[in-house]
Amino acid sequence: MSLPLSLPDRPSAEQLASLRAELSRANETRGPALPFGIGAMDDRLADHGLDGTGLHEIAAATASLNDDAAATLFAAGIAARFANSHGRTVLWALSQFDLYAPGIEQVGLGPNCILYAHGSKDSQVLAMAEDGLRDGSLACVIAEVKAADMTATRRLQLAASDVLRRNPLGIYVDAIDWSRELDTAPTSTAARAPTVRVPLDPSLGAQPSNLQETNP
Repeated sequence: MSLPLSLPDRPSAEQLASLRAELSRANETRGPALPFGIGAMDDRLADHGLDGTGLHEIAAATASLNDDAAATLFAAGIAARFANSHGRTVLWALSQFDLYAPGIEQVGLGPNCILYAHGSKDSQVLAMAEDGLRDGSLACVIAEVKAADMTATRRLQLAASDVLRRNPLGIYVDAIDWSRELDTAPTSTAARAPTVRVPLDPSLGAQPSNLQETNP
């Protein structure tokens, strides 16, 4: 004989009203969203774009040089759009300076709108990024680290979402620990249509999906 299922009690009108008020307060802390201008991507993001006062993680799909470069340029392109829309500077904090400046400039992040901060270890990079976020005068702060625990990312999130200061966008990039020495600088390749794959993490308010976009 099967036992009848016990259904949970329906929330009262007061509980629903309290939940709506809490959600409304949470939405008030979100900054202006920056859309990518790609419907397939924007439609899957909360507010149809990146939260302008939030913390976002970008990681390479694999530990290959190509994927690492793609993740770096993707972060740089987002930062450039925030810098251009606000007319302010981007802070890029990192522990290993292996960025290729001409490549960064090709996605819109020129030397006139970027500041570099170099730390000897990830904890210093995260501390500099937090200070940059709390300053409130920057367009975007990028922290390139090999590891960031929950405490560190929570501190960055709180610094980025300070609604009173309207602090800048925060991005942290999962850097790959390269054990290599490059004998020569990267050389340019033949022009071709770049293809970007962007998996969206549902834990960050996006619908789970794996998008591919090729620019003409």
